[in-house]
Formats: sequence, structure tokens, C-alpha cells
Amino acid sequence: SGYFISNEWNHYAIQRNASGQIRLMRNGVAFRTYTSNSTNPITGIKKFDIGGADAPIKGNIDEFRFWAKYITNIKNICNQHLDNPESYAESNNLLAYYDFNQSGGDVIDRSGNGNHGVRSGFGPDGDAWGLSKGVFSLR
Repeated sequence: SGYFISNEWNHYAIQRNASGQIRLMRNGVAFRTYTSNSTNPITGIKKFDIGGADAPIKGNIDEFRFWAKYITNIKNICNQHLDNPESYAESNNLLAYYDFNQSGGDVIDRSGNGNHGVRSGFGPDGDAWGLSKGVFSLR
């Protein structure tokens, strides 16, 4: 409750550290912390959906990042476009980086890892946004 703010651009992140602590972050600041009784990281993800019939999103997303490493300096990079995402993939285990800046077609993974996405349920290529400085933001 109170995590998402309607009608505003914000950066949202969910972090999980090696000890199982899960933090909900908003704009680089911890909003709420939980403790998981599992210390195993998420492994073997072959597919994930953003939105869809089971969990629809009513908002806009501009940039989505999936990291395999706990990012301690997330406040420093949360509201900026990654100009050289391949370097983050090498140094910080950035697994996928979707900036949603293409004007049509599928979603390109800018991390260099080739984890491209498929858009479905969108209009005929008139649904893409221009370059923005916001990141994984819901409205």
C-alpha cells in the first residue's frame, strides 16, 4: 500500500540481497524491507512477462532492467539512460536492458546479451515513445 504513486513518473526497483532480504525501492530509496526465508537466488528464468492477462499493467514503462547482482548504488543510476549498457552487463551482471526506444517491432535487449522481447497487444507500431530520461516507471 502506498508504494506506487498514480499520475507521476517514478523509478521502482525490487532488490534481493544474498541473505534473502528483499527491498522495495522508489527513486533509489528503500520504501519497505522484507526478509525471505530462502537464501537461494532466482535461477533458471527462461521467460517472464511484463503485464499480460494474469497481471495487467495500467501505466507506462520507460526502461526495464534485470540485474543478476545486487546494485548498491541504484540511486546513482536509477533515473538515467545507460549510455554504454554492455559495460554494465560485464561489470554489474546486467542481464537485460529494455529502453523501449525503437519505433516498432519487438523489444531490443540493449545489454548485448540477446534477451530480446516480444511485444503483444499493442497498436500497429504507433505505440512507442521517443527517447526519455525516465526508467522503469509506472503511472
